[in-house]
Amino acid sequence: DERRALADTAGAARAVGLLGQVLINGYRRADAAALLAPALEEFGAVGDDAVLAMLEHQLARAHWFMGDNDRAIELADRALARAERVDAVAQIAEAMVSKGSIISMDGRYREGLGLLEAGTMDIALIAGLGFLAPERRRDRLPPGRRFKNGPERIAQLRRALRRDGHGP
Repeated sequence: DERRALADTAGAARAVGLLGQVLINGYRRADAAALLAPALEEFGAVGDDAVLAMLEHQLARAHWFMGDNDRAIELADRALARAERVDAVAQIAEAMVSKGSIISMDGRYREGLGLLEAGTMDIALIAGLGFLAPERRRDRLPPGRRFKNGPERIAQLRRALRRDGHGP
């Protein structure tokens, strides 16, 4: 509210997005959605900005964890498109990882795996670890820089592909 009073719209939107993230991570997904959905309307005047991509991505995560995968994918796509337009690589990477996880659980294994791998590589690049060879990138990320459960999720997707007769 203080940032709104100062007309720092982007700062207020960022604060709301971070609060939404905290609510999601604290298993209060419905509360996060109730906070984030109106915030997208309120802060829409900011235009194409990384902060709106962050709000869309966090709302996508809230819907995903509430079981509304269709809405989650729609919001993740919006976040990706907006982040691409403003070259917000961190937001692109995070939204790719979320969307990859969501769609892989809906049976779109190859597409999900591709998004997960691309997103984790972007996260490595953001962390200054772009020297990593693509085939070893996940294994060599330092513990504090690994996407939580990313390597396990990618291994799970690869097993599912092999089980379905796709891949070695």
